[in-house]
Amino acid sequence: MLLWSPLLIWADTRIPVLQVEWKRIATLRLGYEEGSAYIRLKTLFLTHTWAPGSKPAGRRRQKKKRSAHRPRKKAAGWPKKIMRVIKSFTVIRLELSLDTSDPVMNAQLFPLNFFPYPDGKWIHINFLEENYLLLHIRNTAGRMLRAWFSG
Repeated sequence: MLLWSPLLIWADTRIPVLQVEWKRIATLRLGYEEGSAYIRLKTLFLTHTWAPGSKPAGRRRQKKKRSAHRPRKKAAGWPKKIMRVIKSFTVIRLELSLDTSDPVMNAQLFPLNFFPYPDGKWIHINFLEENYLLLHIRNTAGRMLRAWFSG
């Protein structure tokens, strides 16, 4: 059942927030409000908020010393696997508003406003110094596992 539960990722730069939601299981939200950043985790029975600048009270843990001669693993297939997992995501909504602060470059990019994009996706080149990105993507754990292990 967990393999088919949707994983949704929202990123919005107008209100600085990045949210990762595993439907009906957990939500992780990274945001910035009133001059401070926060990380909020909500699960079925737990809600917790952290401020990255604050340090938790308590004693320090000592780091374990690692041996100097540790065999290294080769990363031969990692980039391909990561790209397959990224390609398994579905873009639900994409909005990109861009002003390059260069009128000539904006004029050259302006025809992109009239390019026919699929539903829920558009690029807006403007001369109003308005820059933002709104991204909403979706996947399931099953699709990511299949992409990772497929050859």
